[in-house]
Amino acid sequence: MKIRILSAYCVQLGYEVSIDQARLEYLSEAHPSKYRFYCSSPDCFANEVRVIGVNYHYSAEESKKYKIPHFRKQDEHFPNCAWVIDTSKENQQDQLPNETKEEAKLRKIRQKLSDLIDVFDPTEDSDDIKNEDSFISSAPQLIEQQNTNLNNNTKNESLKSGYRRTNQLSRLIETWREAKSKLPKKEFEQLELNVVGIGKLKLCNYFKRFNYAWNTKHFGVMYGGVKPDFKRYGLGFRMTFYDKINDCDVILYISKEKMEKYRYRRYFDMELSRGDIRYITVYFIPNKIELHENEKGYKSYQIEINQLKNFFLIVEPKT
Repeated sequence: MKIRILSAYCVQLGYEVSIDQARLEYLSEAHPSKYRFYCSSPDCFANEVRVIGVNYHYSAEESKKYKIPHFRKQDEHFPNCAWVIDTSKENQQDQLPNETKEEAKLRKIRQKLSDLIDVFDPTEDSDDIKNEDSFISSAPQLIEQQNTNLNNNTKNESLKSGYRRTNQLSRLIETWREAKSKLPKKEFEQLELNVVGIGKLKLCNYFKRFNYAWNTKHFGVMYGGVKPDFKRYGLGFRMTFYDKINDCDVILYISKEKMEKYRYRRYFDMELSRGDIRYITVYFIPNKIELHENEKGYKSYQIEINQLKNFFLIVEPKT
């Protein structure tokens, strides 16, 4: 049976990671060696049941050749493996006990995806990654700690078996990208997401081009293309978007001091130093988007991002 594995224990790192976190860690190392992974379910882990990480050593790209990173079974897993049990439940064609028809329909859509985030927390006061899956041995305690920040509806959803939670924007983006590319439009538009501080909404409605959503009440994930003539300041950078707001340029500036403190700074430095950049799509959850005017009368909208975990960029390479 094909098993959907959403996180695994990385031998080199010494802790459990999602495939997205494995990629960020791997590409942030100067001279990484190939990672080895074990299944994180207790019996499998105790017997060093191996798992394969696929495509984690490639950076995210906007290209037809890009393949979604994922974990794949290598050794046989124990029958009581959490991933085996969860995959069996996910693959049930009939409606499960205590499951509504709507939940059953969404579960069947999920079967087509490598990963699907159900609970996203952009409010974390740390740039550290947290991927919390309630059916893995160490997760219930972590979930309970984090639920103090959830509204009641989101709390109830996150405690259901099979729900996946993260605070890392890059992993949510991969969910959105894969769903958008793999699913028919009608199915894609049915996927839901619980966002801490907002509640439940459609996944497709949480991602918006910034020039259409910049003045909304709740900032979701905004995105847009930036011009290739961005300026570098050490590890920092200044980017100007193609799209404008009220006929004014839109600028994103990340200082070198801020980037130097970020755990995954090498990943962004590597991407922005590429010689094959055709186009860059920037994803972000802003704290502010404000109009500024300098002493020469030049007006621009400037984007402020306090936490770099709420920022990500994807390069489209030249062909």
